[in-house]
Amino acid sequence: MKFLLFILLLFHYFKLQYGKFNNNHEQVHLALTKDPRSIVVSWTTFYDISLYKRKPSVKYGTIKSSLSKVKRGSTGSTRKLIEPNNSTIIRYFHTIYLQNLLYNKRYYYKVGD
Repeated sequence: MKFLLFILLLFHYFKLQYGKFNNNHEQVHLALTKDPRSIVVSWTTFYDISLYKRKPSVKYGTIKSSLSKVKRGSTGSTRKLIEPNNSTIIRYFHTIYLQNLLYNKRYYYKVGD
């Protein structure tokens, strides 16, 4: 019986750990800048990607099936927010600046780490 309980707890632990990397990037936002050829992409995660040697990144391009350009964390930032009424909820905000975009082009993008 103890062995079965151990296996269930182990399974639950790994399920929670896997959930951290299932690309649950939430609240993705785009914002304009003073430069008409730049845009800011921001999103949140519930885990600190830097603890896992990862950096925030945005893949983007003008062809939906081929996001050929990548901006990584060196052009962005990560901030930590602890909910005021519930200190167990911690969110991490990631921001990337995309620059030198072409006029009159549609861009597709995907956030990640």
